[in-house]
Amino acid sequence: MNAAGIARVRASFEKLEEVFPIGYPESSRRDPQRTLRGSLPQMPQLPQPKTPARRVITDEEDAFEERAAIIEYDGGLPRLLAEFLARRGRGQ
Repeated sequence: MNAAGIARVRASFEKLEEVFPIGYPESSRRDPQRTLRGSLPQMPQLPQPKTPARRVITDEEDAFEERAAIIEYDGGLPRLLAEFLARRGRGQ
């Protein structure tokens, strides 16, 4: 960095102003209007989407998922093909 750049950096630091959060004693001394305004208004809490209830799977669904997972992992097949073969093996 050249001398002109260093001078610009030093000049920018000379113009700094301290900013304190609302409620700090230093902030009321610097800006008397800030104490009259108070804090910023709070946003109302937005309603959160409800999560769907958990569904218990049947023994048939569990067996199907197990077959598909074995075919996918041991056979090295994509999930969709493993599910197709698991359905065929079940007689559907």
